[in-house]
Amino acid sequence: MKPSAKAMFLNNVLLESDAMIKSRDFLLRAYRIDNALLHAQVKVLQRDVERMEQLTDTTEMVGKFLTEQNIWGLLATSTKV
Repeated sequence: MKPSAKAMFLNNVLLESDAMIKSRDFLLRAYRIDNALLHAQVKVLQRDVERMEQLTDTTEMVGKFLTEQNIWGLLATSTKV
């Protein structure tokens, strides 16, 4: 398995910016960058799932409220006018 193109690019940028870094650990650094990128992506996706779950709960609550207030009857009468 090879490191991703993103990790290789970021690794090249780091190597070019810091002349003190030796390129012996080039692949190891690229794998570590890939690992960090994947962990960040997992956290973003977990937050997105949490946001969608909250949106679902909110939508259900609004639906119950509108049903309790008989909004469908109000909508039916307002469309006849």
